[in-house]
Amino acid sequence: MNIWESVKCIQLFCGRLDFVHIAVLRKLKFYNGLYRANNSVVKECFRNIRYDIRFRKLCFDYDVMIDRDCLRYDIVCDMTFILS
Repeated sequence: MNIWESVKCIQLFCGRLDFVHIAVLRKLKFYNGLYRANNSVVKECFRNIRYDIRFRKLCFDYDVMIDRDCLRYDIVCDMTFILS
């Protein structure tokens, strides 16, 4: 076991995320805000972002589901997967 792997375990059990996962979480919260916005222009921006290859890769990597009313994701669950 690498020394940094033990730090990941401590972060997970303390309910903390590393920087990469914090950045991903902020991106997803931003995209969720665009998706749930009442403004039609902002919603159209999200529709365009939705077809971007980087957004699709993000959704694939972190199991993001696009529901009728919001984006569904669980970053902490993803950290558990990384540790195993």
